[in-house]
Amino acid sequence: MAGWRRLPVSSARAGVSERRCARLLHDTRGASYVEYLIVLGMVALAAQVGLRAFGKSVAGTARSQADTIATIESDCVGGLCIVTTKDAPKNGNQGSAPG
Repeated sequence: MAGWRRLPVSSARAGVSERRCARLLHDTRGASYVEYLIVLGMVALAAQVGLRAFGKSVAGTARSQADTIATIESDCVGGLCIVTTKDAPKNGNQGSAPG
């Protein structure tokens, strides 16, 4: 390789270093951990993008539902609840059993 030069090392030690380098290049013990971190990073990135894309829509829907709930009137007597909205007219027959 151009630009690389070998440092003088004793022949016995050179064999050990070459074997160690070859073993490290073919070692896959940490590969699953690295793959897990890559997948975890991709999921976090996708969650952040999704939140930015749909966050305002979800907040608007939640606000709309909260406003709807705020307009509900409730008359609970003895465990029997009659629920009407402010727009609906109240009459005496709501909640009564047919008979």
